[in-house]
Amino acid sequence: MTALRPLALTTAFVFATACADTSSQESATAADSSSSGDEASSQTKGDDSPSTTAQPSTTTDVTTDGPADSSGSSDPTVDPSTSDSGEDSGGPMPLGPSPGCGSQPGSILSGSINAAGIDREYIIQLPDDYDPDYAYPLIFGFHGLGENMDGARWRFQAGEQWNGQAIGIYPQGRYFGSLGATNWEYGEGDPDVQLWDALATAASDQLCIDRDRIFVQGFSSGGFFTHALMCYRGDYIRAAAPSGAGMVVTNCGDAVPMWSAHATNDEIVPFHYGEELRDFWLDKAGCGGMTTPIAPTEHCAEYQGCGDDPIVWCTFDQGHWYMEDWKTPATTAFFQRFESLTE
Repeated sequence: MTALRPLALTTAFVFATACADTSSQESATAADSSSSGDEASSQTKGDDSPSTTAQPSTTTDVTTDGPADSSGSSDPTVDPSTSDSGEDSGGPMPLGPSPGCGSQPGSILSGSINAAGIDREYIIQLPDDYDPDYAYPLIFGFHGLGENMDGARWRFQAGEQWNGQAIGIYPQGRYFGSLGATNWEYGEGDPDVQLWDALATAASDQLCIDRDRIFVQGFSSGGFFTHALMCYRGDYIRAAAPSGAGMVVTNCGDAVPMWSAHATNDEIVPFHYGEELRDFWLDKAGCGGMTTPIAPTEHCAEYQGCGDDPIVWCTFDQGHWYMEDWKTPATTAFFQRFESLTE
């Protein structure tokens, strides 16, 4: 059974605690986002109210109906022609361009996929001038409780931030009646982790992606889910950026490079949750206690002695807000530090 960390209840929002029954479909949900439910303040408060005109259109968003074929390689990123010797190489194992390179995109463009027997929706952000022979970085973005894939697309802006040189995927969380909102589940065998597997596999099989540059990021509940993916799928994730979040699972693998931010006065997810998440991954990476300021220097510092797994920690005092004006470009700059591992 997945080890789950119990979370506290507050009057402002709901944290769903772990269930002992692993067959329960709501075994590991955690809540967050805004307690007010007011969607009008999404740009700063983290609620989902995307503007369809606020951002320049440099990519194509595809959300047409119809299930996509989730068949293909059972492993989301590993080339089946390679074998794992089991030896520790001292760094990430190069995976290289995906099997989908050289072919036109397939049914992944439909915006719907079946994972764990459930039809799921997502937005895929493909460059307007998509080149099937160029291996693109792949960035996943996860929304918070009560939000949706449109808000994640608006918040993380993978295509715009990478100047059309990356592919973004923004999955839609499921609706949970017990919460009255959309959310994510964090158990390794739960449908949402299987959704990530299905999307990563489909992207690898049907698009030209650089499997050495798969990144994940999320805010609040999406940040908790990002942490879970770092634990379960760290061998395939080059770097991650959970924000306004904490830990739910602790049965994790090796270190994963991380950019993380948390408000000192967060009224939804208390600041110590973010500190615990930071310290957990600092220990994994073997970092020292010294830090160096990193842009934006009024908020962020990078820990020293982390080797190939850098950890950046950012703080601010504006509550449970995502702060798209500086977080979005800062996480992009962090991800762009990681180059392809193959020529």
